[in-house]
Amino acid sequence: MQYKALITGNNSGVIDDFFTNMHEIDSMTTSDRYGDVVKHIKYFAPDAFVYCIYQETKEDYSKIVPIKHLLGKNKIPLIVCGSEEDCAAFEQTAVNISDLTLQKPFDTDDIQKKIVDFIGDWKKTEVQEQAEPMQGSDAPAGEAFQPQVPASQPVQPQVPASQPVQPQNPAKKAVKTQAPPAVKRRRKIYGRGRILVVDDNPLMLKVIKEHLHEEYDVATAVNGKVALRFLEHRSVDLILLDYEMPDEDGLEVLQKLREMESVKDVPVIFLTGISDKKKIKKALMMKPEGYLLKPIDHDKLIAMIKKFIF
Repeated sequence: MQYKALITGNNSGVIDDFFTNMHEIDSMTTSDRYGDVVKHIKYFAPDAFVYCIYQETKEDYSKIVPIKHLLGKNKIPLIVCGSEEDCAAFEQTAVNISDLTLQKPFDTDDIQKKIVDFIGDWKKTEVQEQAEPMQGSDAPAGEAFQPQVPASQPVQPQVPASQPVQPQNPAKKAVKTQAPPAVKRRRKIYGRGRILVVDDNPLMLKVIKEHLHEEYDVATAVNGKVALRFLEHRSVDLILLDYEMPDEDGLEVLQKLREMESVKDVPVIFLTGISDKKKIKKALMMKPEGYLLKPIDHDKLIAMIKKFIF
């Protein structure tokens, strides 16, 4: 089966190989302009987006972040090809957005095989995820965590089969059996609502602020200590908290937030670049209101925030 690859980047040698030597991949080039990529995805319908890097700048790498959001919406993987040095520089600027990284030295047949095998596995996984229903906290990463009804909630006693059942008023029965809401929404503290974003990656803070600034007032903190100092003097409606940070990770910061009287009831959503189910379950034991996988999808982020504040 022949797959389609949409290609961009400064590494013209590798890009030429896609057209001249990789016969199992139908290729088309594009630029790193968001509008160009939108059009090419619409008309070419690629199976993968390949970024062939060679001494790009940080500004070049930052352009790929919004493109990655677009790829995520269209279920298209991002593949990065480059030298070990270039790939490391890309990862430092655009953290955890590559779905597959291929480093020099390049062998054309080997690259083609790895890409074809990867796309095939990607499509199989996509089909499996669509076929499998989500089960509680084992839901695919990036979905909201739906809190379970507390065990302390009173349970109605079962009536033995032999005992006559008293007739009930239908209207009252409907009220009694109405399911409790899955989440508790909070009214905004003032005006547009204020959100605190805690992440050690300045680029991620910038991206999230861009996502939210039109609708919310956004404060940022580069670590837990800065966030806690901010919260001693200011109130917020919701906190977006990075799961993996140096010094104090998201779990430690969340523990301290839960111990602050003024903050303990504020909804917290984890932002994480991991998809390890064991780590996600560990995070969920702290009972955050949800989690989202990086790179953060704009629509999912807004939708999740609106579940908790209005």
